[in-house]
Amino acid sequence: MIGVKSQTVIWTEDFQNNCASACLASGYAGTNGAWTITNVGANDPEANEWFVSGAECGNAAGACGSACASTDPSLHVGNVAVAVLGLPADNGAAYNAGGLCGSFFCVLTDKRAESPTINLTGQTNITLNFNYIENGDGALDDASLWYFDGATWTLLDPLAKPPLGACTPQGLWTAFSIPLPASANNNANVKIGFRWVNNDDGVGNDPSFAVDDITLTIPATAGPNANFTTSSSTICVGDSITFTDASTTSGATTYSWTFTTGTPGTANTAGPHTVVFNTAGTHNISLTVTDVNGTDNITLPITVNPLPTVTANATATSICSGDPVTLTGGGATSYTWDNGVTDGVAFNPTTTTTYTVTGTDGNNCSNTAQVTVTVNNCSQPTASFTTSANTICVGGSITFTDASTGSGITTWSWTFPTGIPGTANTQGPHNVVFNTAGTHNINLQVTDANGTHDTTIAITVNNCTQPTASFTMSTDTICTGDSITFTDASTGSGITSWSWTFPTGTPATANTQGPHTVVFNTAGTHNINLQITDANGTHDTTIAIVVNNCAQPQASFIASADTICIGNSITFTDNSTGSGINTWNWTFNGGNPLIANTPGPHTVTFNNAGSFNITLQINYPGGSSDTTITIVVDSCNPPIAAIGMNPSNGKICKNGCVEFSYNGSGGIPTSWVWTFEGAVPDSSISENPGVVCWPDTIGKFVVTLEVTNAYGTSSVIDTITVSDPAIITAYSDTTITFGTNVTLTAQATDTSGNIISGGTYTWSPINNLTCVLCQTTTVIQPTDTGTYIVAYEAENGCIVYDTVTVSVDMQFNIGVPSAFTPNGDGNNDLLLVRGLIGIESLTFSIYNRYGQEVFFTSEKTEGWDGTHNGNPLNPGVFVYYVKATMLDGTIRELKGNVTLIR
Repeated sequence: MIGVKSQTVIWTEDFQNNCASACLASGYAGTNGAWTITNVGANDPEANEWFVSGAECGNAAGACGSACASTDPSLHVGNVAVAVLGLPADNGAAYNAGGLCGSFFCVLTDKRAESPTINLTGQTNITLNFNYIENGDGALDDASLWYFDGATWTLLDPLAKPPLGACTPQGLWTAFSIPLPASANNNANVKIGFRWVNNDDGVGNDPSFAVDDITLTIPATAGPNANFTTSSSTICVGDSITFTDASTTSGATTYSWTFTTGTPGTANTAGPHTVVFNTAGTHNISLTVTDVNGTDNITLPITVNPLPTVTANATATSICSGDPVTLTGGGATSYTWDNGVTDGVAFNPTTTTTYTVTGTDGNNCSNTAQVTVTVNNCSQPTASFTTSANTICVGGSITFTDASTGSGITTWSWTFPTGIPGTANTQGPHNVVFNTAGTHNINLQVTDANGTHDTTIAITVNNCTQPTASFTMSTDTICTGDSITFTDASTGSGITSWSWTFPTGTPATANTQGPHTVVFNTAGTHNINLQITDANGTHDTTIAIVVNNCAQPQASFIASADTICIGNSITFTDNSTGSGINTWNWTFNGGNPLIANTPGPHTVTFNNAGSFNITLQINYPGGSSDTTITIVVDSCNPPIAAIGMNPSNGKICKNGCVEFSYNGSGGIPTSWVWTFEGAVPDSSISENPGVVCWPDTIGKFVVTLEVTNAYGTSSVIDTITVSDPAIITAYSDTTITFGTNVTLTAQATDTSGNIISGGTYTWSPINNLTCVLCQTTTVIQPTDTGTYIVAYEAENGCIVYDTVTVSVDMQFNIGVPSAFTPNGDGNNDLLLVRGLIGIESLTFSIYNRYGQEVFFTSEKTEGWDGTHNGNPLNPGVFVYYVKATMLDGTIRELKGNVTLIR
């Protein structure tokens, strides 16, 4: 990019066609010839267009965008007419950014406006100059400058988007100059072009692009050609740009640079020069070169964006330890904190810390700010103290030493009941004399900035007389092998030692206070001694205990019989041994009476058959004993034979098996004799023989069972029928149209082709079947080609299978009614998409005549009830749009009109 210098204009284009609006650039022909429009890439039916008209006035550099009727037209990009929205064509440099493709219009655009051929024969050092405005959406919606050398179009400059400044949103007209490539020198076939591209995402800002006052110039006289390049044209305050000389000169050359607001502000060598800019704004950088042929200069604007004014904010700057705080930045668009903090996310500081945030704005300029969060210890103090002793004699003293914790404790309040002194209000230590016997509660209360806490310790002041030994016993008479517990009951002032003696006991001695449990295994009278000692002296005492040689009783009883018939009685007689038995606890399970608590004898009647446990428990001093006898109560009836079979009808397939069990009644058998004709095994003497099989045979076979007990014998005969499996045929493979039903049927026959009645038919898979356990069933509107399996189970348990295949011809049809009446009468109250059975997923939109979306759903079964935001809409014509993905993966789209009638 170069600045304005002394030039001679050799070609000009100012787009004067006296058109106020909507004149296509493809129809414009100026004094140099006709301009053409080339579709460079893909263009939608409603793509934006190049116009030449005064709808966007070709203003001078520095002016804001405006309209001027036909006074000073410009070449610009504008929208085409959109009838559905009532939008006319060519509203100046205002384009349609789209976002409604598939519903109303699609505006993807990639077009280049191309000049007529320019003959530059005899011309060199050619510079292209023009004024323009531009915005859009970054590189997505963007204009660029192109050059044609007679053979190939190449990008000449991407054209930076000038800042809008005070001209928002019309745009600021900006001057631009650039030297043409060397291939333009003496070239008779040069063209220049302006390319506009935009996507269809609905995002973008006006103006689009407009250009006017295009000239080609050459230096007015032979001489130097000043030029330079920049490392960047847009930076942030405090950043630098490197300027590199690109001038064309002859012989010795002097340089004069001016870096407005930069550091340095000037330079007088060729460079390169790296300059720091600390002032925001647009600044002109100029270079003047002088050689033997004269002087030339160039001016280039650069933009310095201000740094954002970043703030560091905290939900609280002074917190208690463990409390959360949230830090947020302000004044920019994105924020990064040090110390691992995430912007806007709460955390728990542990120490007082200064946090730094770096904020970055939309221009990628950054600044920092800081906030300090003070973490305080807000926990209450804990009162605590130690004592030199917890027990003393009357007249003695104790030293109390503070051991409290807290944040700057300021007060101590001591209370020493009966002590001298009785109170204190300093930290201490404090030495206190006690002249009154008893237990005294010593209290300390402490206070700091966070609160108050207190604690109490009890001390004992004794009258220091000699101790008195004493103890108690759990008993004084036991049997050998038993134990006695000895518990100290001595009195004294701080007893320090206990010496126990347990003659013949285990243990024989002890030297702790106890209690002590001692086992005595030697009969006799034994003297138990306890000696105690405290600071005032020693004392002992002795108590005698008696250990007897006692034999423990054993429970035993006799039954008059161990097996009886129902309704008879048994007499139970106590036969326990030992002395001292004081209780008898009888339990007669199944009998009458059920219990007794005297020695007996007890005669008990049993009215139910079975085996019953009879228990006697005896108790005596120091223990108990129990014993149990089992008696049997028989029904005294002969057994009644019966055969249990699975399957219960005895009908099986060839090579099948039957599970046998005893299913009789009456008396309990003592023996079972089974025979199985033609089977493996062919006999059994078990109560329940289990599984018996008939391999490689068919026919009827006899099974017999004979059972016996002491009261008689019974027998029974049953028959097993072994058959060949049936033949099942499913009818028949077929092809149906998607959305229709199909009927399936099957028939079972024997090996001779005779139809078999009875048995069970089962179809699978079960989805969409009208009957799973039927000989004939219907498949409701299958969606895919599939194979159905029928299983036939005959009465003999044989199962056979066959299959049938249903092919589905996928023919999908969808539609939307042309009218509906949402009046609540139950008919046509909802506008629904028809043909849902073939639809995998869809989107369904309704628009009013202004292009506003009044209803949208992606649920197949949801319809429009004629309301918008809960309010009924007036009758009228609306536009619908459906995009559906069918079950076979194809995409179907529908759009059209629907009439709302009330």
